[in-house]
Amino acid sequence: KGQRRTHAVLARLFSAQRMGFLEKIVQEEIAAIVQPLRQREEWDAVADFAKPLPLRVISRALGFTAHDEDDLKRWADVIEEWFGGQGDVVLRFESCQSAIMEFAARAEQMLATLDTDTVAQDGAGCLAAELLRASARGDVDREDVVPNLFFLMSAGHETTSSLISNGLLLALDNPAILLDLQRLASHTGGDTQGDGEEELDAILTEMLRVVTPVTRAYREVGQSFCYKGVGFEKGQQVQLNLATANIDETAFPDAQRFRPQRAGDAMAKAHLAFGFRHHLCPGLKLGRLTSKAALTAVCAAFPGLQLAVQRRHVRTLPLDSINALESLPVRC
Repeated sequence: KGQRRTHAVLARLFSAQRMGFLEKIVQEEIAAIVQPLRQREEWDAVADFAKPLPLRVISRALGFTAHDEDDLKRWADVIEEWFGGQGDVVLRFESCQSAIMEFAARAEQMLATLDTDTVAQDGAGCLAAELLRASARGDVDREDVVPNLFFLMSAGHETTSSLISNGLLLALDNPAILLDLQRLASHTGGDTQGDGEEELDAILTEMLRVVTPVTRAYREVGQSFCYKGVGFEKGQQVQLNLATANIDETAFPDAQRFRPQRAGDAMAKAHLAFGFRHHLCPGLKLGRLTSKAALTAVCAAFPGLQLAVQRRHVRTLPLDSINALESLPVRC
């Protein structure tokens, strides 16, 4: 019950009104990142674009400032290293604990400065202030505010970064996808609510299914049951392979093929890239918005974009449950 209540509170943070405000932040951060890249012949689409953009967006959305950016990036990198990095597991665990404690201290400092009495009518209030108001109403425990800020920061950063970088690689691997994105980018001019919105949404939905940023999820069996002759006991820990589920031929015919047209099918909308039911990602609206704006902006700004290395040199990081690229060198 407590988890579902908190999930509902987090989902309400991303109201239609607030999404309009967040879209302005997304567009501002994209413009700030893309401008200096125009002066370069070659750059890394992961390190220079896909990783910093979601972190800047979610940081501002939460209520942090540009002065916190370097520390937030460092903490996010430590957490990524914990989820499948190399080296001594004890040292990585200790580093992860330190990062969480440092984040908590900074978050409490930020929370102490917020005005929770004045509610912005245009959705411009930060998510941290809204969580504090939810705490005051009794919708969420005060001790859970900082952990949820950390959850939104880490989850909102890594998963969106994965979708942007892997989505761009998918387009570079498939000229037809790249051409569609370039065409739609020229029609919308970077406006995610333009005439090509429905087609862009279909492309992004199919990208989510094929890319699946979060490849695995771990759950505890609530009630004992049997499925296809296999028994599962209450309290048992299970691993769900979301990436495999998203290419299940019984749910997605011709699953290995990228086909945005399937987005109109009921089953296609049931992909598990954002989880499902009360485990559905509460920030999925912001993730979709940021990714869609990022991909169209890159295609509009760099119409001649191509890989700067041979395809075999593009590698994924050895992470446990995140589909993340090590780097993605590109040139125009």
